[in-house]
Amino acid sequence: MAILTETISEAGFSGYLARPERAAAPLPGLLVIQEAWGVDAHIEDVTRRFAAAGYLALAPDLFAEGGQRPPPFAPPRMAELQAFMNAAPPNVFSDAGAREAALAKLPEPDRTRVGESLGALTAVMAPARREGLLATLQAAARYLREVRPETRGANVDAKANAEANAEANA
Repeated sequence: MAILTETISEAGFSGYLARPERAAAPLPGLLVIQEAWGVDAHIEDVTRRFAAAGYLALAPDLFAEGGQRPPPFAPPRMAELQAFMNAAPPNVFSDAGAREAALAKLPEPDRTRVGESLGALTAVMAPARREGLLATLQAAARYLREVRPETRGANVDAKANAEANAEANA
């Protein structure tokens, strides 16, 4: 089945949308919630797999501001941060001392870039920012319920990535 994809930039959010090319409307809508690395190639793949299963699937980008990601969240920077975190001790995210020690092992300018992206990621996940993240998800759900003709008035579900992977791979 052919899958159509597009980048959405609406009031309140932006994201990656996938839908089956020839499915009859109405389609059920589904939000795919990103992992810590954002809407990356993996999340786009999960979104397309849900579209292949008959959903209009939307992965809102929780890092985008006004339709664009700030430099610390740019895809190459997030890939660099993910590689750093994969090689770092498990307590790096939660322990400032361990984080500084691990960052100190990186050469400049890598240390500055990774440190900036890591700081931005921890800030976005802080309790004070949760309302903003929730508002983005609510705007994306409203978009599917009220704006998209394929899903207008249909149910909209949200799937966290781990649950989405299990279902998409079943």
